[in-house]
Amino acid sequence: MKDLVIRGNYTWKNYDLNNETFAREYPFFYTSHGRPVVFGWQGQKDQLIRNEQSSNYTTLDLTANYLRSFNNHNFSLLAGMQAEEDYYLGMEAVRGGMIIPVPSFNFAVSKTVDLIDEVSEWSTLGFFGRFNYSFSDKYLLEFNIRQAASSRFAADSRWGTFWGASAGWNIQKEDFFTVDESLIGAWKLRASFGVQGNANVDRIYPMSTVQGSMRTYYINGQRIPELPAPELVNSELTWEKPQKLVFGTDISMLDRRLNLTFDWYHQITRDMVGPAPPKPDVLGAEMPRENNTELSTMGFDMSFSWRDRIGELGYNLGINLNRFTAEVTEYYNPDGTIDGVNEGEVYYKGQQWGEIWGLTTDKIMSSPEDVAAYNLLNYDKVTTQYDMVKEGSIAYRDINGDGNIDFGEWTLDDHGDWSVIGNAIPDLYYSFFVGADWKGFDIRLFVDGQLGGDWDPGIESSGEGWGNASTTHFFASGGFDMMLLTNDNYENYWREDRKDAYYFAPFDGDHGGDWGQINARSQTRYLQDLTYLRIRNLQLGYLLPVSWTKKVRLSQLRVYASVENLHTFQRLRVGDPASPGMNYPRQRSLSFGINLQF
Repeated sequence: MKDLVIRGNYTWKNYDLNNETFAREYPFFYTSHGRPVVFGWQGQKDQLIRNEQSSNYTTLDLTANYLRSFNNHNFSLLAGMQAEEDYYLGMEAVRGGMIIPVPSFNFAVSKTVDLIDEVSEWSTLGFFGRFNYSFSDKYLLEFNIRQAASSRFAADSRWGTFWGASAGWNIQKEDFFTVDESLIGAWKLRASFGVQGNANVDRIYPMSTVQGSMRTYYINGQRIPELPAPELVNSELTWEKPQKLVFGTDISMLDRRLNLTFDWYHQITRDMVGPAPPKPDVLGAEMPRENNTELSTMGFDMSFSWRDRIGELGYNLGINLNRFTAEVTEYYNPDGTIDGVNEGEVYYKGQQWGEIWGLTTDKIMSSPEDVAAYNLLNYDKVTTQYDMVKEGSIAYRDINGDGNIDFGEWTLDDHGDWSVIGNAIPDLYYSFFVGADWKGFDIRLFVDGQLGGDWDPGIESSGEGWGNASTTHFFASGGFDMMLLTNDNYENYWREDRKDAYYFAPFDGDHGGDWGQINARSQTRYLQDLTYLRIRNLQLGYLLPVSWTKKVRLSQLRVYASVENLHTFQRLRVGDPASPGMNYPRQRSLSFGINLQF
C-alpha cells in the first residue's frame, strides 16, 4: 500500500559508574578579622568509599501510519506500540581507619564495613492509536487513545486507558472572512481535552520492604539476625490521571511579520498518591498510600514575535510569558495538620501550591529594653535556650495577642503565630530575545527570568533543621558555619557598632546550632524574593560576503563570539534565584566559533 508508512525504532542506553573517594580528616581554623577565632575539626574520619553503579535502558517503538486524501478531505490513521525497560544495580562500600594514605580496603582497620546495595527494575508497555481529519485546511479534528501498563503497579491495577480529543478552526479560510490577507494572514482557534496517565511518581510502588539487621544480644553464643514486620501493600494503587482542558488561538498579522499564540488551560490531576485513613493500632502497621489526592492547576502560555526589515537593517524580537496557580482540592488530612507543610510532608484541602508558612519577625533586639519586653512573652515553644535570648537575636511578633510565641497545635484551627508568609510559585515566568543584522554583522540577545516567587531559608523548610547546608549557607552564623560567610553577610551581621544590620548576630562557641535554631526560624524577615532577570546569551557575528566565500568554494561562512550567563540581576542575597540554596553557581562562559556551509 503506497499510502502506508511503517517505522520502527530501537534504542539501548547503558550507564556505568565506578567512583572512589578517599576522605581524610583534617583540622582547620577560622579567622574573623577581630572577632574571636573558632577552632574545630571538620570533615570525616579517614575512610575509603567505593561506589559502583550500572544502568541499562531499552525502548522499542513501532508505528504504522496510513494517509489518504480526496477532494478537500484529508485523513490520517496511526497505530503503534511502545515498550520500555530499565534495570539499575548500585553498590557502595565504606570502611574507615586508614593506617596509610593508600586507597585500598586492605589498609583500613575499622571493625565495621558499611555495605549498601540497590537494585531496581521497571518496564512499561503501551498500545496507541490516533485519527486525524481536516477539510480544506479549515476544520481540523484529532482523536487519540492509549492503553498502557506499568510494572510499578500490581497485576490487577497495572493497565490504564487514556484518551484525548482536539479541534481547530482556521477562521481566515472562511468565505465570510473578508479581511485582507496582508492584515491577517492566518487565524486559528483551538480546543482540546484529554486524560493522560502518570506512573513516574516517587514512593508509589506497591511493594513491601524488609531490611534485616543483627541484634546486639547473643543466644547460644551467637548474635541473632532480625527481620522487622513487612510493610502493608496496596494492590489497588494505580496511575495518576491528569485531565487537561485547553483553549488557544494562533494569529499571524501584517504580512506574517507579527505572530501571536495564546493558550489557557485547566488541569485536574486525579488519583494522586496520598496518605490513607488509619486503622486501629491493633493492626500493628501503617496503612499504605492510596489514590485519594487531587490537584487543580490553571494557567496560561503566551508568545509574541515580530520580524521586519528596513533597508539593509533586519531585526526581530520575541516574548514568551507563562503563569500558573494550583490548589490542593482533595487530600486526607481530617485534623488540618500543618506540621511539615513547608517541607512537603503534609498538605491540606484548599492549600495553594507553594505556600510558605512562618513566623512574623518583629525586630533584632538591640537594647536591654528590647530583651526585657520580649521576656514578658512565653516563647518556650520557639526555644528553651533562654540565655541566648539577648541583644542581637530575633524577636518574633505575637500576632494573635495571646502572650505566647508559638505554633499553637500545628493545625489550621490553631496555628498560633504561624501564618502564610509567601509562596514559592512565581507570579510570572518570562523570556525574550532580540536580534538584528546589518551588512553581514549580526547581534543576538536572549534573556529570561521570573517575577515573584519566594524562597525560605528557615529551618522549618530545610528538612534537616540547622544542619541543612542551604540554611547555614544563607545565614552563615555560628560555629563551623562561619566558614560560609559571604561579603554581604560578613559585613551585615548585627554588632554593637551596626545595630541596623540585616542578619542576626553570629554566635561563636559550642552552641552555634542552638543559636541557629532560635534565630533561623522560617520568618518574614529572611523570606527571599526570587525575582530575577538573567542575560542568558549574547552573541555577535559576521557573515562574510558571498564574493569572498566563493573563492574558497564555500556558500556561507560566519564567525561569531558568544557569552553564556553574562549577568543576573536579582534580589536574592545569596545564591542562584533559579535554584536557591547551596548549589554550584552558574558559570559564565565565552566561546568563539565558525559556521561553514558548502
